[in-house]
Amino acid sequence: MGEDEIEFHFESYAQAAEAAKSFGADAIEMHCAHETLGYTFLSPVTNRRTDRWGGGPQERIRFVVETMRRIRQRVGDGLALGIRISGKEFRQGGYDNLERLDHLRKVMFAGPESFGATKMTLEHQGKPGEKLAENTRFVHEGIVFVGLNVPGSNNNKVGDKDCAAKSARTPAQCAADNAEYAERDAANIAWMHEAFELARQQKAAGIVLVLQADPWFDLPETEGVDERQAPGADGYTNFLAKLVEETRAFPGQVLFVHGDTHFFKLDKPLIRQDQLLENFTRLETFGSPNVHWVKVTVDPTARGVFVVQPMLVAGN
Repeated sequence: MGEDEIEFHFESYAQAAEAAKSFGADAIEMHCAHETLGYTFLSPVTNRRTDRWGGGPQERIRFVVETMRRIRQRVGDGLALGIRISGKEFRQGGYDNLERLDHLRKVMFAGPESFGATKMTLEHQGKPGEKLAENTRFVHEGIVFVGLNVPGSNNNKVGDKDCAAKSARTPAQCAADNAEYAERDAANIAWMHEAFELARQQKAAGIVLVLQADPWFDLPETEGVDERQAPGADGYTNFLAKLVEETRAFPGQVLFVHGDTHFFKLDKPLIRQDQLLENFTRLETFGSPNVHWVKVTVDPTARGVFVVQPMLVAGN
């Protein structure tokens, strides 16, 4: 692919974004996974170029960064822009997930503000563009909102039998993953604790925790077997134990929002049903193939604080 063809694709992405805006879109996501064009530039398996669009991680990401810049230039600041990428490639020679995490921090969390048309300054656990910059927090009308980097696939914790079985990672890469998991898990727990402390100090009516992973809430529903203790789910054990502790000590309502497994759920699944935490509610959002959205109304004066409505989009 020559420079003229690359320029053609930049313009194609920009035109598509402009069309989406004209149709009333509020946000645009560039798909850079599943063998799309953006993906082929990011992956060292498919990108073997020796010019400015290939080589090391900084060069391979350049096409995506420039595409996003062209899209923003075309549609203005009124739309939220996002990127979908795969955290890791399950094949020999694919990019490393820690490399991806580093670039996401540099590209998507380079500044202190939120995404979207109406921006606000957020508190970040780490410095912009650096480690843990993605963990965020803000307070709005008596509610504390918290963003945490807790991903699927067991929170990036790799078991002894999973290293080679689930990917082409080397033992050294798996050890690096586990070191990253341990550091980030401790940081997530500390950031969550600070948020609950802030909520208690401000006498907040509620706190909202948002993350990606399904931490296997459903496993204890299996009669006679507590699969929550299974090795493949132990990457969330420390975090959930602290979540239970914090929820019990908090007088307000806790809304826990996640995705990952693509089913809409609204329940109270944290621990055994005979020890129900009444002030804890889990909201799992829709996912492919059911592409819908969820409306959450917040009323600090109401008993439950949060009212959740699934919004089904006709045709989806």
